[in-house]
Amino acid sequence: MKTQKFLTFFLTLSLLLSSVLLPVCATTVTTESATAETETSETAETSEESDAAEVSTVSTASGLNPISSILTADTATDSIEVSITGTAALLVDENTRTILYAENETATVYPASTTKIMTALLVLEAIDRGELSLDTVVTITDEANADIGSDSSTQNLTTGEEITVENLLYCLLVASANESANALAIAVSGSVSSFVELMNQRAEELGCTGTHFVNPHGLHDTNHYTTCIDLYLITEAAWQYEEFQTIVGTDEYYVPATNLSEERHLYNTNLLLSEKKTAGYSYTYAIGVKTGTTYAAGSCLVAAAEYEGRLLFSVEMGCTNYTAESGDVIRPVYTETAQLFRHGFVDFYALTVVESDELITQVDVTLGKDADYVLVSPANDVTIELVKGLSASDFDRVYNLPDSVTAPISTGDVVGTMDLVYKGTVYASVDLVAISDVEVSVSEQAGAMVQNFFQSPLVRVMLVVLCVLILLLVVLLASSLTRRNRERNQGRRVNRNNGGKRKR
Repeated sequence: MKTQKFLTFFLTLSLLLSSVLLPVCATTVTTESATAETETSETAETSEESDAAEVSTVSTASGLNPISSILTADTATDSIEVSITGTAALLVDENTRTILYAENETATVYPASTTKIMTALLVLEAIDRGELSLDTVVTITDEANADIGSDSSTQNLTTGEEITVENLLYCLLVASANESANALAIAVSGSVSSFVELMNQRAEELGCTGTHFVNPHGLHDTNHYTTCIDLYLITEAAWQYEEFQTIVGTDEYYVPATNLSEERHLYNTNLLLSEKKTAGYSYTYAIGVKTGTTYAAGSCLVAAAEYEGRLLFSVEMGCTNYTAESGDVIRPVYTETAQLFRHGFVDFYALTVVESDELITQVDVTLGKDADYVLVSPANDVTIELVKGLSASDFDRVYNLPDSVTAPISTGDVVGTMDLVYKGTVYASVDLVAISDVEVSVSEQAGAMVQNFFQSPLVRVMLVVLCVLILLLVVLLASSLTRRNRERNQGRRVNRNNGGKRKR
């Protein structure tokens, strides 16, 4: 009975000890964790404050590289002067996706017929999916002409006329026929309204944050708007299709006769492409894309030019035509776009400032079997758009690496990053990857596991409890043995006493 009471006391004491020590342990762990988090947070905040003072990262929409603010008098004394009269403009080097010029590039503007770039993109994607082909014959319906005014840009496609998707695309992108946009919309989605829903969905998928469409042609509506950045993103997506490049780069085209029309002769509305329609605006390296004009939108132009392997996209919106003293109509959108292209080709050049086979540095490795460090290199080449007069040596390299990494390490594992910084601005970042494998040392790993095991506060508490249990068990056993010996001795004395009485 006493033994049971002792065991009960023993277990109760152990539980009480655990209940006291475990919260202490938990508090210790929490405190240590909180301290570590605080230290980490403070380090991060300090780092951020330091970085804010020394390095700033220019972020732009949809992963575009920063605007080249490095164009300064001391680095580009012979730069092309850029003067934009439109409400917004953008110039992008597509090879590096670097913005070379931007003015109100995220401001809301009316797209007019540059809308048709999105319309063409959706048609080409439908062809990609096998829903249409360039040879599919479309019959023009009343809906195709329903919202087309008499003064609208048109190719006079009439109800019942049969024409292929390919020729509708030429009417859309070369001659800017509004009814062609509607006809293609119906061919893709069954109705104009359903197609408009698809336009807005696709714009969102492309990362357009300032765009909303209400029709496929661009006739003015206050709820139909976009931005220069968004138009660039849409054009970039459409440019992936060779058919699109071919059509928007065509200066004139003959549409074969149809069941209701004789042959149509189309001239491209983009005057950068040719002198055939209007002289004085052609640009040798221009290869597309699309014009747009309404009273509310002004004169708009999304254009592409290529020179010595470099592809530039420009967007200028909201220009105003005017009449010169000679009586000629002056169209600044073309001269200013050509000026933007010259600025891009003359003042900038692309240079590979980091190569993937460079050995950058070494990082310590813990638990490595045959190595205690690993070498790291850039994951890929880094090409930056530079102003003439600058070189790779003008950029500082800022490494973001841990003090050490733990084996195993595989070739290609990302260990850290490297930033390319010029005058406090990060112009490019690249992952730094291991260039070799480092196997884990089983013995060191086991030792580390054992060390970590015994360093655990919970394990330490359990060890204390175990020691107490062992100690109490020893005490219990000693007490039990003592009691048994006492009982045995008492039994012997009783037996002797009883024996002595019997002898008498």
